[in-house]
Amino acid sequence: MTLYEEFSCKDKFELYEKIQNNDPTVKELKDFILYSNVKEILSITELKYISHYLSNVEKLQKDNIGLMFVTTKNEPMHYASIEKLNKIGDIIRDILYLPVNSVFLISPKDENNHFALQKLEEKLGSFNINVTAKIQYDIKSNKVYDEYNCIEPIRVKKIPYKNNKILNTKDYSESKDYDEFLDYFLNKKYPDKTVDNIENIKEYLRLKYKNKKIEVFGYIAIDKNKNIIKENIVFKGGVNASVVESLPLYRDILKNTDAYSFIVFHNHPSGIPTPSVDDEILTKKLIQSSDMINIPIFDHIIIGKNDVYSFKESSKFSFPKINFNDINKNHFIENSEQIDLLKEDILKIPEENIFGFNYQDIDDDLIR
Repeated sequence: MTLYEEFSCKDKFELYEKIQNNDPTVKELKDFILYSNVKEILSITELKYISHYLSNVEKLQKDNIGLMFVTTKNEPMHYASIEKLNKIGDIIRDILYLPVNSVFLISPKDENNHFALQKLEEKLGSFNINVTAKIQYDIKSNKVYDEYNCIEPIRVKKIPYKNNKILNTKDYSESKDYDEFLDYFLNKKYPDKTVDNIENIKEYLRLKYKNKKIEVFGYIAIDKNKNIIKENIVFKGGVNASVVESLPLYRDILKNTDAYSFIVFHNHPSGIPTPSVDDEILTKKLIQSSDMINIPIFDHIIIGKNDVYSFKESSKFSFPKINFNDINKNHFIENSEQIDLLKEDILKIPEENIFGFNYQDIDDDLIR
């Protein structure tokens, strides 16, 4: 069933009209597009948070093993418990589309679960899910233990979990034709996307990429009139990182002969746009290298669920001042020695990156 059929519509035009008219039958879809579908999230920085969860939300049964799946920043995304190891496949199916890559394994204290935990760790490893810690939980005292210490539980006012899952609405990004409709909807909502109205660009990017399950890296090319002339995804990765090489990026940008400047962007599948050390290193390199080829970078934007992070606004680095009124600007550099070096570098670019696909021929279905 397509997205349009799900809402009894013939096409994107009819579905868009329903949203514009505040039709109650499409409210959930509108909320999914415009608002974050993630409730308040606690990052598990101490074992006491797990104790709080188990005592307030999900009781761990005596003969079961609990699995708390988390993002790269230890934000809980899904909790499940298991008694028989052959049921692990059902749990994996539940978390396939969540941005998780690690898990806390929780077993009742004084239970001899060493063999079961070892086998469970092996099964999870086949899906590249790492075990962050193996924890023992004392059901009577509500205390959690790791191999080093015991941490007392804490009491907090808000419980950010609902029905043992953080995600509480249907993920429409998996629906057929969702990407087509989202493009149409956002271009209608934000027709004026120029660097003079950078807030529109940031919100457009957030809404478009906040629900991606893997990290994607792309750019927006800007012409001398400050308008967007192209948007393209050039690299895709797992839930941890995308592999970004500057030369293939520039080769793609330079195909746009009207490109005057550009914005790079990528999402954090965890939903938190805080830049990593790698993000900062990449930004610094792009500022330096873009200046060398005379097509300066305008900003690097990181996309989260609720907001975005702008390196330019953070003032961590000094971005070049761009004179959009300089209509005689030559993007390909008049100095012949620099041109030769640039061409030599471009010729060295491999046709495939380490993921084994041609970055020019990426299938958009891969990031739905």
